[in-house]
Formats: sequence, C-alpha cells, structure tokens
Amino acid sequence: MTSQIEKIDAFFLEIENQIRLQGEIQYRTDIEQKFKEGKEIIDEIEEDDIEQHGYYRYNYHIKYASYLKTIDEVDRSNKQKNLANKFERYVKNLKNENVCESRSNSITVFNEIFNTDEKYTQDVEKKEVEKKLKEIEEILTKKDDIIETFQEIFNDLYEIPKTFENYKTIIRSITLLSQTVENIIDMELMNKSLNVNVKEKLITSLTCLNSLANDIAYNRRISFIRYILNSSDKTKIIFSNIPFTSGEINKHFKELALYFHPDKTGVYDAPISLRGEHKNLGEDLFKQILKSKRRLLTDLENVIHEEEANEFWKIAIDYRNAAEEKWDKLKVLNQKEINGYTSEELRRFSVTNGKLAFEKYREACKLADATDIKQQIKLRKNMALCLHITGQSLESQLYALSAARMLLLTCPMPTSQDYMEIKKLLDKVKGNKHAPSETSGNITLDLEKLGQRNTFYDKICYQHSINEDIEKIISELMLKPDHNFIRCKSSIFIESTLYYVIGIIAPIVPDIIEIWNSMTRNKLIEIINNALYAYIKGEYQKFINILSEEYKPGDSILRLKKPEDVVVPTNIIKICRDHYIRSDCIAYLLNSIGEVLISQKIKIDGKSANDLKVFAKNIFHGVLNEDLVKDAEKLDDCIHELRKKNISYFSRNFYYPLSWKIYDNLLIEDVYDAQNMPFVSRLEEIRNIARINIVTLDMLTPGPNAIEQAIKIFNEIRKSINGNYQFVGTSKLRLEILRDFFWVIDGKETFEEMDEEFSEESTDSSPSETIDNTYFIYLNEQLKQTTSQSERIKIYNNIATYFEHLAEKDYKINRLNSLRNLNSAQNNYENAREIDPKSLFSALGYTECILKLSKYTQIIELNKASPFLTLSSEYWRFRSIAYCKQTNYNKAYECIIEALRLDPKNKLADKQISFLKKLRNENSSKHRINRYKKEKMYMKYEQDYFLNSRSNENPVYNILSIDGGGIRGILPALWLSEIEHRTRKPISHLFNMITGTSTGGIIAAGLSTPHRENSDFMPKFSASELLDNYQDKTKKLFTINIERKSKAKYTNEDRSNLFKEYFGQIKLSHALTELVIPAINEANSQSVYLFTRNDARNYELKNDTLVNTLMAATSIPTFSSPYEIKQKGLFSDGGMQINNPAMTSFSEAIRYKVASEKIFILSLGTGSYIPNPSNPVLYRDQLFWPSNQFNISYDENEIDRQMYAMLENKYQRWQVSFEEPIKLDALERIPYLVEIGHQYLEELYDSDENPINKLIEYFENRRNDCI
Repeated sequence: MTSQIEKIDAFFLEIENQIRLQGEIQYRTDIEQKFKEGKEIIDEIEEDDIEQHGYYRYNYHIKYASYLKTIDEVDRSNKQKNLANKFERYVKNLKNENVCESRSNSITVFNEIFNTDEKYTQDVEKKEVEKKLKEIEEILTKKDDIIETFQEIFNDLYEIPKTFENYKTIIRSITLLSQTVENIIDMELMNKSLNVNVKEKLITSLTCLNSLANDIAYNRRISFIRYILNSSDKTKIIFSNIPFTSGEINKHFKELALYFHPDKTGVYDAPISLRGEHKNLGEDLFKQILKSKRRLLTDLENVIHEEEANEFWKIAIDYRNAAEEKWDKLKVLNQKEINGYTSEELRRFSVTNGKLAFEKYREACKLADATDIKQQIKLRKNMALCLHITGQSLESQLYALSAARMLLLTCPMPTSQDYMEIKKLLDKVKGNKHAPSETSGNITLDLEKLGQRNTFYDKICYQHSINEDIEKIISELMLKPDHNFIRCKSSIFIESTLYYVIGIIAPIVPDIIEIWNSMTRNKLIEIINNALYAYIKGEYQKFINILSEEYKPGDSILRLKKPEDVVVPTNIIKICRDHYIRSDCIAYLLNSIGEVLISQKIKIDGKSANDLKVFAKNIFHGVLNEDLVKDAEKLDDCIHELRKKNISYFSRNFYYPLSWKIYDNLLIEDVYDAQNMPFVSRLEEIRNIARINIVTLDMLTPGPNAIEQAIKIFNEIRKSINGNYQFVGTSKLRLEILRDFFWVIDGKETFEEMDEEFSEESTDSSPSETIDNTYFIYLNEQLKQTTSQSERIKIYNNIATYFEHLAEKDYKINRLNSLRNLNSAQNNYENAREIDPKSLFSALGYTECILKLSKYTQIIELNKASPFLTLSSEYWRFRSIAYCKQTNYNKAYECIIEALRLDPKNKLADKQISFLKKLRNENSSKHRINRYKKEKMYMKYEQDYFLNSRSNENPVYNILSIDGGGIRGILPALWLSEIEHRTRKPISHLFNMITGTSTGGIIAAGLSTPHRENSDFMPKFSASELLDNYQDKTKKLFTINIERKSKAKYTNEDRSNLFKEYFGQIKLSHALTELVIPAINEANSQSVYLFTRNDARNYELKNDTLVNTLMAATSIPTFSSPYEIKQKGLFSDGGMQINNPAMTSFSEAIRYKVASEKIFILSLGTGSYIPNPSNPVLYRDQLFWPSNQFNISYDENEIDRQMYAMLENKYQRWQVSFEEPIKLDALERIPYLVEIGHQYLEELYDSDENPINKLIEYFENRRNDCI
C-alpha cells in the first residue's frame, strides 16, 4: 500500500512538470498518456482503501480538468469537473480522519497564530517528538541505534538557522530522517515476529514522526527566510564565507538557486518546497538573492574595471615615454620588446591604450557609488588624463572641469591638496592655452590657506575661476560636423572654375537644367562654397562677410548691417530650399554659422558677445527644422526605388555633369552619397551635433529653465542615436561626457536608461529549443491529414524550422549532415512558397537557407521573382552578406544601409555594417598582409621554450593539420600568418607535429625547415613568407607542358627547381617538428605512404630529402606525371585519398606513444564546394581531382565528424565554403582567396566564441607551462 501511495505521489509530481511544457505541441500526447497511466495507478488502491482512492481520484480529475481548459478543450474539461464532484466527499472525510497530519500541523498553526517565542516553540516540539519516539521505541526490535539517530537528527532541526550552511543542514537532516523512516518500515514489514496490528501501529507512529519532523523543518526554513528578509545586511548573510571572485559568487548563487528558485520551491512535496501561503516569501527571498549577487558582481566589476584601467594607463604612459625615447621611465613594458617600433607607432599604441583606459575608468565611474564623492572625483580626473593623452583636448577639459565643480559643490571637506591637484590637472589638460586670470592666479597663491580655511569667500573665488575657464573654452566645445561626412568635393577647397555645393542639389526639381542655368542659383552656390572654404581654413570673419554678400539684388544669406538686424534661421532655410540645396548641406551650413557666431573670433557692429550667443542658439535650433527631414526622406525613398529595380550605378571613373539624372529625379552624386548612409541618417548626425551644442550652451551658461530644456534635448538625442547609431558617432562621446558634466551640476542621474538604449548588443536572448524526432513525425502526420492550404503552409514552415534546428546543432560536429538538413529546410520553405508566393516568413527562411548553402547569386536575384522582399530589412541583410561573400563590399554596404533604413533596430544588420566597416576601412586584407611583413622582425625565437614544449612531461601535444588544394593553400598560409603575428612565435614552436597533404605538405615542410641544416630551433621560413610565395611564385608550380610528351598538363621541372631553391639538401630528419606528409605509392596498389620525420630518424632508408618528399606528395594526376624516388617507386599526390590529414596525424601521434588526452589539433581547410549536400561527390572533380578518383568531400566531412567525436573542443577546424569551384591551378583567383581568407579571420574574431583569441590564450598558457 505504501509503495502504491508513493507511485501516485510521483505521478502527480511528474504530471505537474510535464504540464509546464504544455506550450510545446509535441508534449501534449505525452501528457495525455501520463494522465491515462496515472488513473490506472490510482485505481489499483480502490479495493484496499476506498477513502484514499476517492481522495486521489478527486485530485486527479481536478488537475486533468485544469489542464484541458488551458489547451481549450472546454467540453472535456467540464466532463472531468463533473467526475471530480463525485469524489469530493472523500476529500472531506480524509481530512477529518488524518489525525497524524492534524497533530503535526497543530504546531505550525499554533506558531502562526500566537507568534510564540523560540524557546517555548522548541519545548512544544520536543514534547511531541519525545512522545512519538517513546511509542516507536516500545515497538522496535533494534531500538538503540535508531532512536539515537532520530534524536541527533531532531537536534539539528530544533535550532533556527542563521546561515545558509545551517539551512542546508536542515534539508539534509529531514532527507536523512525520511530515508531512515522508509528503511525501518521496509525492514519491519519483513519482520515475521511482529503481528499485523503492531506493524500498523509502528508504521503509523513512524509516519507521524516523519510528518512532525517535516513540519519542524518547514518552520525553521520559514524562520530563516524571514530572518534574511528582515535583516539590515541581507547580502552578508546570503553570501557569507565565500571568496570575492566572480566565479565563486556565481557558483554560490547557483547553489542558492537550487534551494530557493521558485521553480525548485514549487516542486510538489519536496524537502525544499514551499506551501502556497509562503510562496511569496520564497519569491521575495530569491529576488533578494539576485539583487545581492548583482550588487557583489557590480562591486567586483568596479574594482576590476579600475584595476584594468590602471594597467592600460601605465602601458599608455610607457608607450608615450618610449616614443620620446625616455627609456628609463618605463615601468611595465620591456625596452627590448618595443625597440623596433617607430615613434609614430609607439604614439599610436599610447593613444590606443589611453582610450582603453578611459573606457575602463568610465565603466568604473558608472558602477561606483554616487555618494562616494572622492572616488567619483578621482575617476573623473583619471578620465580627463586619458582623454588628454589621446588628443581629445576639449573632452579632457570637460572632465577636469566636472571634477573641479564636484570638488567645490559636493565634496564635504576638501583639503588644500585636493585643490592643488585639481588646479594642476586643469593646467595640464588646457596645455596653458589660456593665460590664468587674475583671480585664478590668486587662488593658486592662496591654495594652502584655502585648504585650511575653506571660507565661503575662498570657494566663491575658486568658483569664479572655474566659470572663467568654462567661458573661455565654450566656443571650442561647439561640435563641428566633419566636412567629409557631407562628402565635400575637393574642388570646394581649391581654386577652380567648377563650383560644387557641399551637399548636392536636391532631387525635388521639376526642370533641373533650367535651375542649373539660373544665374541666381549659381551666385548662391558660389557664395556658399567660398564661405565654407573660409570656414574650413578658420577665417571666421571672412566667412561672415562672404555670407553677407548679395546673391541677388537686395538679398543675402546673412543680413547684419543694421543694429536691429537679427539672424533668422527659417529665412536661411527658405533661401536654400528655394534654390534646391540638399537638406544635409543646409544643416551643415547652419551649424557652421552657429559655431562661428559663438567663437569670439568675429566682430559685428552693434552686436555684443551675448547677442551673438543668442543668435547662435537660434541657428542651432534652426538645424532641427522638420522641412529638412522631409526633404531627406523623399531622397531616401528615391534611392530605395532605385535599389528595388536593380539599376546599375554609374562608374566614378568618368566625369558626369551633376545635373545628369539617372532615375526619376536622382542625380549621380546623390547615388554615390547614398552608398555610405541614408540621407536621413546623414542629416540626423548634424541635427544631433546641433542639439548637443544647444545643451552645451544651456549647461555651461545656465539660464531660466535650462535644466529642464537640457533634459528634453538629451532625451531627443538619445532616441535619435538609438535609431541611427550605426551611422553616427561624432556626437555620442561628447553626449556621454556632457551627461556626466550635467550630473555634477544638477546632482541627479536624470538619464538612467540612456546606456541601456545605447547598447548595441543583440537583445535576442530566446532560449534554445530542444526538438526531438517525435515532433517531426507528428508534423508529417498532420501534413498527410490536413487539406487546409493555410495549415499546410504552417506545417511546411515548422518542418523547415525543425531541419534548421538540426542543421545548427550539427554545424560544428557534422558539417555535411548540417548542409543536408539545410537543404531539407530549403525544400520545405519552397513547398510553402509554392502555396503562398507572398509569404514573407517562408521567403526569408528560404533565403537564409540558401545563404548558408553558399548560393549567393540566387539571393541577389531573388527579389526579381519576389519583389515584396525589398520591403524586408532582413532580406537586405541577407543580400548584403551575399555580396560580402562575393567580396563586392560596396554593394554589400549599400544593401546593409537599406536594411537599416527599413529597420534601424535590426541588431544583426548593425553587426553586419560593423563587420563591413572593418573589411573596407579599418583592417583591409592589404593592410593585414603588410602588417605581417612589417612586424616579422619582432618574432621571438626562444630555445628554452622550444625544447621544453617537446618534453615528454609537457601536458599538451599540439598538431597542425593542413588540407590539400593547390593554389587554395593560400588560405591556411594566411591564417597561420595571423597566428604567428598574434603570438610573435613561429608555427614550429607552437606545434609538436605538422601534417600536410599536397599544397598543405609544402606549407608543413616550409614551416618545419630549419634555418640551417643543423639548427635546433630557428625555422627558415615564416608563415607570412610562404604567403608571399603563394602570391608571387606559384606560377612555377604550374608550368604548362608544351611538348606534351605525357598526358600531364604541367611539367615537373620548374616545380622541382622551386623546391630545390627553398629546401636544398634538407632532409626529413632535420625538420624542427614531427612532420607527416602523405603520398600515394602507385607501385603498391595505390596505398598511402607517409613521409615522416619519426621514421626518417629511425630508418636511414626513409630519410628522404624534402625536395623528393614534396615532389612525390604534389604530383597531381592529370596535372603532372608521377614522381619516382629510387628504390621506392612512383608516387602521386596524397590528396587522392587523404585530403584532410587530421585523422592521419592523430593516428601517428598515438603511434608515437602520445596519450590521446594530451592531443590538440588545429585543422585548416582550403575551401569546400558542395552545391548538392545530398550528393557531395558529384562536383568533387571541379575542386580536387578527376571524378573517377576518390570521395574527397565526403572524406573531409567524415574525418571532421570523427575528430570532433573523439577530441571535442580539442579539435578546431577552420574552413570556408565557395559558391563556385576554384580549381587547383586557378591562379587568377588568388586575390579572391586572399580576401575570403581575410574575411574568415574577421568572422572568427567577430563570433561569440572568438576561436582565435581562445587559441592565442591557449598558446600563451602553454608558454607559461614551458617556461
């Protein structure tokens, strides 16, 4: 009976857990089945105990009815309710009869109602426990040990816990007691000496004791929860006695979650469960645990940020001192390590580390306690210095001034030393640009007295000095849009008969030729260009004078000749719009006028500095005119229509008149400008700059309602940047600094949500789903039965999603299977599209699948068949990626701009535009390769490290495996160059074994060849030198066989000469690492023959020269004749059977007695081409060797699968996919291969896992082990 009750209780627990997943269709069948099984278990006790049976049947039907109602099965739910009503009387009866439960609950009720003191409660509990123990003792046959065990357990339960450890003791104790009771019951049931009545009495007493213990434990747990919630130092109790590290904090939090997470405390009848009336307490406690964890991590993060900032700052100072050849002042860096850099490079390194230090100090400032004024001042001073060293003078001054104002206004007891340090900082960041005022000088002289007296007058003097400093730099704080941002033509700034306006003529023109010929408009353009030319040169007075010239009789852009004249921005805007000047140019012009008016570098008769400041503020407000936005939106719409129609853009290599229209009202220059960003975003950056200038004026020279106005504009900027942050940047740093400055002035953190809004990280945090094969079967069954077309679309899409999930799951461990699943997903999306060609979900799913299948041209042309896709931001993102993979970065950039225009919050599109910026500007492939060449001299050759890494005691054994692939070997050569560049170590020092097939064998031999024949540790070639050879000398590997004495396409002669030039008489035994190069021995039934250093050192007959080895290993069938080695026979390229030699290298390492757990393998591919995953060998001859040879593609993917299965994360595979095949001798594709290899490196850096950094960290840790 007892075991049956336990089964029923287990059923209710399991059904609760399954119902939690009821949102997933695939679980509903399981739930229905579980209910069926549950009823059968309950009915088994009907004959033994009709009351208990009725009680459980009532609970069963109530639970079933509730479940059916949640899934909209109303009729069935009502039936279950009616059945429950039939058993309701048993619930009442059982409650009256359960004496044991009422007795134990009496203690809980007593405590809850009367709130008794702890000692009295313990006395009541002890009496109850002693009574039960006495009853049990009288019956038990072996009583001493058992009673003693019970007493020890109850002793642990009596005390109210004050720590988490005490709490865990209670849980352990009650669990132990329950297990002990169960064991005794089982043991006594088998005791034949006891009669039935005695057994029943013993079982009842033990059950009551267990129930009593559970109630005591429960009371203690509730007391502990209340104790924490009522404590003034909750964090100290919750996180007591743990090391202050993020790992330990998170580890302790996970343990707390096991006991207090609502999902855990909600489990039915578990030792940690909470009853309904106490669930709120449990939730409150878990919220407090989360809060405490976050606070501790924040405090820790603050400490870490500041420590990291300090390190970056020290490095920045060291680099600056090194640039100035002050080597004796180096504190962190080693002169030998940086001696080879130029002064310019060292300064650049200093700036980079200064910026990193600033970011870390700023993060620390955000996290620091706002009431800790001295810490806030200290961090702002540090930020000012960081910005100063990076050349951001004005921003540096702002932080210094904010620190000064904070010291003056909020610091409780500033000392003379505090004032001295601030004054010194201000002088430093200003660079003595402004001579100190008389007041400022007095303050400097009296600082020591000021620190002692701290009189009100002293503070006023100091405040006056700061205000003077603010007034003097206010004009310099005005932000200026970058003229390149508006695409200024170079002809604006040089003498020329051509006049191009800064922005380009707007496209809203009925007859553009007539307007262009207008003398009035020409004159206006001439005035604007001449004025801006003066502005760029810093000739501000001339700028104002030119804008005051008449562009037609009686009219000028500025009219400031009479005392009553004012600057009216709406008039300027109307003049420019009437003459079809583009909106971003108008905004640029207005911002320039405002900046000049406030500069204090001009004089206008009858106008004071304050008058000009008012004019400037009005002008900045004019930049926000909504008509300018509407014009920009119309221009963007025209560009969108152009992109939709796929009209080819004109080449920039030929001059076209600016008035030449190529589509509707668009001009060629508009199209060129649209390639970089939408016109609305272009305009919005200038508008934000104007807004910031307004805020700067309001904050630094506050007037009535200045604070409220600043808050309003701050929020406008925040929303604007949040919607356009992919294209803007000039304004963001200044806004953040002004925000900090505003906080100092106002004393409040008014913009708490801003940083969250600025976050550019993906907000996609949806948990990964687990979908099993049952769901797939269920969907297919539905597909067979349904006749509804809309239902069929849903099912096809769900099946496609299922295959996409499988593809993602298999992507790393089984690449070929992943491609097959993607192919299946594509087919199902296609089925859905056949039913509804306009289904956006199906179309985007289909597009994503073919993107992952490397069908880039199909994606680009997809909008022709499905024009509605051009309204989707995601489609433009996919299209951008497709163009990027084809290395057409300009087109890729245009597409991603369109994606962000349609959806500015598309986080994945934001990632893509950042990625493209890296490829186009920051880190081009050319720049990367030049960097390898330039920094090759800094390679470190450490003999001790090299020898120690070869020691048997070394805990790791690194293997490098390189695929074959002819000219495509340039990919692994590039990737290895990056590894050498990052580690500053030759590849032969990082890997114990290098294995290479065909072209991979050339790289392997090159990296393992010693500098001299008897050299122990210095390689002859670096990876970057091999990369250069692939670019410059590969023609010698493919010399056409003109005489055609054999069927071979190329001769062996030039290839042999090239190998002799590089390797001479070097033999396999001389290699710096274990070397494994496979070839095919044609004399021995096409078997694989391995050229290895290990065999060469053990058997002289196998000690071939590297020349012979490579000639044998690179003799590609039909490309060249088999190569003969005397006494060994004819050899051909090993890639015919082993193109990916990773498994071969692993087997060799095992043969060398290397423990498998020590092995790490980096496997480098040379590109794959699998247009049809269901038949991967169909096109292999286009990438590898003729189709009558071997299954290369399958071999590669199958080896990957096996290696991941064996080594898991100790196996890394780097590989790219091609849309079109690149043959072994396709020399013309070298530039593309370099670019796609460069792209892949950037993708690795950008990925969440960042395998390159992990690999470098792995090598660095290994270096520490070997030193």
